[in-house]
Amino acid sequence: MTPAALADTTERWGTRMLRLAASFPSLAVKLPGYPRANWDAEAFAAWVRTAGLCSGARHAACFVLFVWNPEVRWAAGRFDLRRATGVWDRAHCEAFAAWARDPWWP
Repeated sequence: MTPAALADTTERWGTRMLRLAASFPSLAVKLPGYPRANWDAEAFAAWVRTAGLCSGARHAACFVLFVWNPEVRWAAGRFDLRRATGVWDRAHCEAFAAWARDPWWP
């Protein structure tokens, strides 16, 4: 893959990742720079640790990081569906369900 093609692919996945994060209401109102921000998983994980998010938002953020790379042990924490659905409201569950109906991975 050429450097230009790699950059284009990364940008497209980054846009999708930001849209996924913004589909969770508690993240949409707090995402720094959204929708003009660039996706940076490490910066997003660092933001999660310091943003003072409520538990529902933290679970949503961990889910977004899980979609990006489920193999990484993110400092923000591991995604746990059972715990997440225990605290998410209907809008957050619907955001997850929308992804689950047609899952995708970068």
